[in-house]
Amino acid sequence: MAYGQGSIRLRKGAGKGQVYEVRAFVGTDPVTHQPRQVSRTVRGGITEARCVLRELQGEVAEGRHGGTRATFGALLDEWASDVERRGKPGTVRGVQL
Repeated sequence: MAYGQGSIRLRKGAGKGQVYEVRAFVGTDPVTHQPRQVSRTVRGGITEARCVLRELQGEVAEGRHGGTRATFGALLDEWASDVERRGKPGTVRGVQL
């Protein structure tokens, strides 16, 4: 899926009681490498769902949904491994947390 691309899925109902799930692709998490999406639930018609999709796509384009869901511990482990790979294990030992 391309960055900012989105989808609309009918989750429930017919007629006036429709519920849609609207999703936009945010990108790939830089740490976990998993695809990330932002979603909203829309109660109403397809016209409202399309409007919400355009809003989400605008938010994604502005960068309002970036970042990672990785924990601090996972990020710290990745940093420590990277430092050790570069041959500077003393840096890791010298850091006081």
